[in-house]
Amino acid sequence: MTPMYQIIGWDDNFEGAKSRTYKHKTTCQMPTKHGLGYRRLIGMKDGAAMFGAWCVLIQVLSRHDKPRQGYCTDTGRIDGKAYTPADLELLTGIQARIWKSLLQAATMQDVGWLRIPDGYRTDTTGPLNSDLDLDLDLDLDSCSGGGSGGGSGDFERFWEAYPRKVGKKSALRSWQRANDRPDTETIISEISLQRNSQEWTKDGGAYIPHPATWINRGGWDDHVTPIDAHGRGRGF
Repeated sequence: MTPMYQIIGWDDNFEGAKSRTYKHKTTCQMPTKHGLGYRRLIGMKDGAAMFGAWCVLIQVLSRHDKPRQGYCTDTGRIDGKAYTPADLELLTGIQARIWKSLLQAATMQDVGWLRIPDGYRTDTTGPLNSDLDLDLDLDLDSCSGGGSGGGSGDFERFWEAYPRKVGKKSALRSWQRANDRPDTETIISEISLQRNSQEWTKDGGAYIPHPATWINRGGWDDHVTPIDAHGRGRGF
C-alpha cells in the first residue's frame, strides 16, 4: 500500500503571511538557503532530477485550497488519497522512477524533507485506529525479541531511551524482526548520540524518525552531525 507523506515545515518554508490568506494560490515560495539536506540529496544518483521533482511537488501542493499543510494527497488533506509515483508522473510528466527515488530519499534522516505523519504506517494508507490494526494488540510483556539480546525487557529499554514515543506496537514488531541488530547497550548508546545531534534537535525534534522506521533501516548505523558551539541545526 502507498504511504502518505507530509512535507516537514510547510508553513514556515512554503507559505507567507499573505499567502496563508489565499484560498487558491497561483504562485509559491521556496527558501533560498541550501543546507545539508539539499547537499545530501543533490549528491545522490539522479540528485538534480530529484530536486527538480521536489520543486514541482511544492508547486503541485501549493495549488490546494487553504489551509495548506503539505500533505501529499489529492486534496491536500490528511484524509485525502495519497499520491503515488504513478499519480505524480501523470500530474507532472516527470518519470515515476524519479518520484519514487525522491520520496524515499527525502524521508531519510540525512535529508529530512518528508515524513509519514504520526498515526500512519508504511504498510497501509489508513490511520492506526482503523480496523486494519486490530490484530496488533500484542502483549508486550510476553513477547520475545529477535536479534541479539532480544527479550521484551530489551525492547522496553530501547523504548525508554528513544525520544519519540509513537507506534509502540509497530516498533515492537520491527524490533522482533531485526535479527541483525547489535546488542541493546550499543543501540542505547547510539540513541544517546543521535538525540543530541543537529538532525534530531532541529525544530523541536521534528526530524526524529518514528521508532519503527529507525529500527527498520538500522538507524544505529546512521551518521549524524553533533550540535555546534552555538546549538545550530541544519538548514533546508
